[in-house]
Amino acid sequence: MHAHAAGANPEAFIAYGVTSVRDTGGSIVGSSELADRAEASDDPIPRYFFSGEIFEGEHPYWGMGFSRFRDDDHARAYVRRFKAAGASFIKVYPSLAVAAAARW
Repeated sequence: MHAHAAGANPEAFIAYGVTSVRDTGGSIVGSSELADRAEASDDPIPRYFFSGEIFEGEHPYWGMGFSRFRDDDHARAYVRRFKAAGASFIKVYPSLAVAAAARW
C-alpha cells in the first residue's frame, strides 16, 4: 500500500489487511525506525519500504518542504545517507535536473 505512514497507527494497517507499506516521502529517520520495528519485533505491524524525503531541484515542483539539491555531490551524499539508513528507493520530482540524476 502506498502511504505516508508518519503518525499512522501501524496496527490499523494490519487490522485492514495491509501487510506491507511503501512510504513514498517522509522523514528518513521516522521511516527507518518503523522499518526497524517491523523487522525486529513480533508486533502486529506491516513491513515498511520507504524512500525518505523527496528529492527536488533548484526550483521545487511541489513546494519548499522537500530536500533540495544544488549540485551532484550534494545529491550523491544524500543518496548514500539514505541508503545507509535503509531506504528502499529514492523518490524524485520533475524539478530535479535529468542530467544530474542520470549520473548517480
